[in-house]
This record gives sequence, C-alpha cells and structure tokens, in this order.
Amino acid sequence: MSRRHLTPAVLAGLLAAAPLAATLPGSPVAAQAGALPVTTNATQLAECLADPSRDLAVLFAVDTSQSLEDEDPDAVRVDGLKGAIDSLARVATTRDVSIDFITIGTGSERAFGMWPSFGSLAGASDTLSGLRDGFAELKYDQDTDYGAALVTAADVRKQAPPGSCRLMVWFTDGEFDLDYQGIRKTIDWLDPPMELGSDRAVAEIMQIAQAQICAPGGVADRFREAIGKEAGDGHYVLGVKLGTKPDYSFLRKIILNDTGDCGQ
Repeated sequence: MSRRHLTPAVLAGLLAAAPLAATLPGSPVAAQAGALPVTTNATQLAECLADPSRDLAVLFAVDTSQSLEDEDPDAVRVDGLKGAIDSLARVATTRDVSIDFITIGTGSERAFGMWPSFGSLAGASDTLSGLRDGFAELKYDQDTDYGAALVTAADVRKQAPPGSCRLMVWFTDGEFDLDYQGIRKTIDWLDPPMELGSDRAVAEIMQIAQAQICAPGGVADRFREAIGKEAGDGHYVLGVKLGTKPDYSFLRKIILNDTGDCGQ
C-alpha cells in the first residue's frame, strides 16, 4: 500500500463498529447513530494520513464501570479493541503506529504499566493480545468519571509522537456518573477536590462536576486546548457506544460543544 494513498477502507475497519462518532470542532461530524456513515470519519483521518510524513498515534479510553456486567456482558469492547488493533496493524505496514490505553472508571489512569507510553505496534501483537483481553475483567469500578478521563487523556497525549495524526477512541456504555456505594472517595480533579462520602452528596457533587467540566476555561476546554495545541488539525475523537443506554449527549457536548454551553 502506498504511503501516500491510505484508503478509507482500511480505517473503516477501525471505525466500523461505532454508532457514535465525533471529531473536534473544525472537522465534519458524524455524531448521531445512523445520521452519517461512519466512513465519513475514516475519510477525514485518511486525509490526515495522506501526508507520508505523519505517523499515527491512537489512545484507547476504555470504560471499566460495573454497569458493563449488564450493558456489555459479552465484552464487545474487547472485540472492538481486537478489530481496531488488527486494522491498525495493516496501517502499520506503511507508517509508524503507536498506541496507548487509559481507563474510564473510578478515576482514570494508564491501563497497563508494563506497556510503554505510546508504544509501537510493530512486533507487539502477542503482548497486545494479552493486554486487550484483560479489559474483559476490568469491569468493577463504581463510576464512569468523564472528568478524570479528560484530565488523564490530555496528560497522556503529551507523550504521543510529535506531528502524528492522533485518534482517541472512547469506549463507554453510558453517561457520566459518580456513585457512592459505602466507600468514601475523593474526586481529586475537582477544584477544590471534594470527598464523596454519602448518598446525599452524590447529586451535589455531580452538579458541581458537570459545571466544572463545561465551565469556560474548565476541564473540557483544557482538554480541547491541550490536544489542539499538540495536534493541530490532525486530532480526531471517536466515541464507541456499548450497550443500549441512549443518552450520549454529554459526551458529544464535551467533545464538540455542539450545543454551545460546554466551554468557550
């Protein structure tokens, strides 16, 4: 395959399972299930990769919340990761491809300490197979903390190769959610950090958290600013919807600010 003619069909294999797709402001959007073919996003990313000097860096952000037991009992997220990595392996025959993983649960962090930050896909299929399959058992977190994920993603992406086309693939089965199940915890990305220590506190902290995510200059803006400064027009975000929960509007709002009330 020519380095100059990466076809959308190859990247469609990466994106084909996703009913919810979105790019950052300034790029065409296919963000509502069934509204536009997912290959629209593949085409845009392929255009970035048409520049032979640009490599590809992919960050997988994967939900690890308890609700996966009900919403993704067959671990479709693992199948999705396998399909994505297999497609990326084909892309890696024409350019360097690096990948990394973070969790979205009670907090957010790099998923695998033994995997190098944005490690190369080349020659790593056996290692990645074990890591990928490990997500089937990562399903016990109480929360789906979008705020923590945004902060972690912005930080982790600093390690991506400079000048690369950057794709973030966000696997989730539901909405932003903080919960209390008898164990006190600190939501440390809030300013100031707040302790969630009772059922009564959940609604108040959720309201504060959503406000801080979407405030002008808040968490969502800082995420957009960080990835924009690092990647220019070569950054793409794809949300992969797991399960049957219908409302992904807050995730759309975070990525796109398409409603005009989440950040600047």
